[in-house]
Amino acid sequence: MSTSPATTTLVLSSGEFARRRGEQMVFRDEPMRVRFDLEGIATSDRHDLRCAFDCSIRVAESSADRRLLAEVLLADREALTREDVVAHLSRKLNSAAGDFASKHAASDLTGADATRDQLLDSLRQAADAAAFACGLIVMPPFAIDVQSPSLQREKLEGIQRARAEERAAEQVEHLRRAGELLRQFQSIRESSNGIAPGQVLQQVAPADRGSTLEALLLASSSSQKQATLYAVAGPYLVRVDTSSEAPSLRLTALPPTLGPLRSVQPGVIDGKHVLLVGARAGVMVLDPTAPPESAKLFHAPESSSQLGFNSVAYDDTKRLLWATHGEQPITRWNFDDGELVPLPGAALSGGRFARILAAGTILYAHGNQLFVIRANDEMLSAVVPSVMGSPLVGITIEPQRVIAVQQDGAATVLDPSDLSVVESHRRAGGIVAASALPWMGSIRLLLARDDGPVECIGPDDQLVTQYLSPHRGYKMVAASADMVAAVSADRQRLILWRSWDGRKPIADLHVTGQARHRIADIEFA
Repeated sequence: MSTSPATTTLVLSSGEFARRRGEQMVFRDEPMRVRFDLEGIATSDRHDLRCAFDCSIRVAESSADRRLLAEVLLADREALTREDVVAHLSRKLNSAAGDFASKHAASDLTGADATRDQLLDSLRQAADAAAFACGLIVMPPFAIDVQSPSLQREKLEGIQRARAEERAAEQVEHLRRAGELLRQFQSIRESSNGIAPGQVLQQVAPADRGSTLEALLLASSSSQKQATLYAVAGPYLVRVDTSSEAPSLRLTALPPTLGPLRSVQPGVIDGKHVLLVGARAGVMVLDPTAPPESAKLFHAPESSSQLGFNSVAYDDTKRLLWATHGEQPITRWNFDDGELVPLPGAALSGGRFARILAAGTILYAHGNQLFVIRANDEMLSAVVPSVMGSPLVGITIEPQRVIAVQQDGAATVLDPSDLSVVESHRRAGGIVAASALPWMGSIRLLLARDDGPVECIGPDDQLVTQYLSPHRGYKMVAASADMVAAVSADRQRLILWRSWDGRKPIADLHVTGQARHRIADIEFA
């Protein structure tokens, strides 16, 4: 007995409107929710528009409509999916949206007003017509979401401009108030026989000292010429451009004759501002605005040391260049002929922080001692080790005092006339670098700790402020009236702050990434 083949029932998946196999077809009776994402639309004011149109769609019930659906949409496929319907109807909807948007502004189309409702009605009519032509029916609820990325950017830019204008106005007002405070502060100093600014600050209420110092730093920095920050790394003199919002680096290769560069300090020779650069095998004097080939070189005695000259100073009275070295005695040259000028007697090997103390007198550090060489080549030990018990990390010279900072946190104040100890204050230890921040004709001390931020303290007041960043253990620190700079522990990065705002750096520059050498020294000039 023969049997007829079994008939397989067609089943629709959740995202299908219809399916066919041969002459057999099955259609979804329930409506399906569909979204049309319409893009590439331009408004009358030339903004781009994105439109999301939501509706429900179902297959028409009549057999004629279903045959039409099969002919139009099922002719070359087995199943009609939601994506197929969206792709088929989107061409009509995109055209309708484009026609409508070209006659209206983006702000009207994206707002919750009649224009938006008219766009929805236009899309609904276009969807009805396109669906009717292929056996489908468009049904409510209808929804529309209209956005214009270019209009949003324009609004955001407007907000940013307005905020920038507000900040600028606030800064102008803040600077005006700071200027008034500076004048009042100076008036108090003048009426008090020119006492140190820190002593005046000490008279301000403790809660107001921080904000007062910030305002005074801002006002005094704006009245002074901006200094330039220089660094040395390998063979390069690195100039840091801080004139823009985003500071940048400019590298200049100096003559390689003297080997890698080790230090940089400002100097004035014959009335001209120059840079005094220490290298492994000598020092050089150069005009930073002139070609590097014009640098004047001073060669040191031959040595196998891989260290170099870590500080250089120029004595205008004797026309001598002085330089300290980590493994050699202090060295000097006649500036005019470049010849070495030997010192009578033996000088200790190793030294740092060469400074001109007075005409014909050089001061420098060796370990935890200070040494002085006078005009007649007399060499004196200025401070005995029992007073200064740990190595020096910085020396600051003012007209009325010399301040020597040590690793253990002690700051010893010396009389510059005879280098006798005036006083010594000890703070928490672990100081790895020290420098001075110029402030109203005086200074504030910058102390870089091995486990914390850079601290800013006043020799004449009790206020302590900080310059904060994620870094710790800075190797070097330097400052001008408007800028503070520090070198990271690995000597690869240069961190910058505005002098009046230590809450966060304005820049974190990866010098080694450009110079391919670590930072050896930094200084403002």
